[in-house]
Amino acid sequence: MPANCYLCGSSQNITRDHIPPEGFFPPDSKQNLITVPCCRKCNDSYKLDDQATRLWLASCRLCSDQAKWIWENKVQATLASSPKLKANIQKHIKVTPIQTPSGVHQKWTISFPQDRWKRFAIRICKGLLTHFHPDYDHSNAGFLMRLCDPFSETDNKLLKEVTDAMTGDSRGGTVFRFWHGLNVDNPDEGVIVLLFYQGVCWLVSFGHGERYRQPSLGHG
Repeated sequence: MPANCYLCGSSQNITRDHIPPEGFFPPDSKQNLITVPCCRKCNDSYKLDDQATRLWLASCRLCSDQAKWIWENKVQATLASSPKLKANIQKHIKVTPIQTPSGVHQKWTISFPQDRWKRFAIRICKGLLTHFHPDYDHSNAGFLMRLCDPFSETDNKLLKEVTDAMTGDSRGGTVFRFWHGLNVDNPDEGVIVLLFYQGVCWLVSFGHGERYRQPSLGHG
C-alpha cells in the first residue's frame, strides 16, 4: 500500500483514514475495518462532512438496527452538543413516505445537499480503490453518481444486474456493503456500489475519459 495520502498525494504527516469512518460503526461492529494512508490535513478537512453524512445516513434507521444505534448513541449526542447543527438540520426535515421491508411508513426524513454527499461518496470510492486496486490511478479520475433506492423494484433490479458481475464485501454487517470492479475490456474504467445501513445506496462509475468529466448528481 502506498505511503502517500490517497487524496492529495502528500507524504507529510501521514495518518490512517477509515473507509468508511470509524464513527459510522457501533462498538461491536468494528472488526476488520478498512484503513488507507491519509495526511492529517485531508483527514481533518472531512470531519464535518463525516458528521453530517453520518446523521443523514442514520436517519434511515428503520432499515437497520445498527443505523438506529448510531442515531440514538452518536447522532443525538452530536445534536445536543451543537445547537447550530441542530438548527440547520431542522430546516431540512420533512414528512416523507418511506418504503421499508415491512411496508410504507410516513416518517420524518432529512434532505441532504447533493454536493456534500457527492464529496463523501467520492472519498469512499477513492479509499476503496486505494485498498483493493492500488495500481489504479484515481488521482485524476472522474466519478459519475447515481443515488439509488434499494427498496425500489426498478433500482433493485439494476443494482442486482450490476453487482452480479462484481466482487462484493462488507464491513460491520449491515453498516456498509460494497461491490467493486474494473472493466475487463477497459481497465481504465470501473464501477463501485456503496450501500449504507441497507437504506442508502450509490451506484458509481469512474474513469478518465471525457464522459467522466460531466457532473452527475441524483437519479439519472
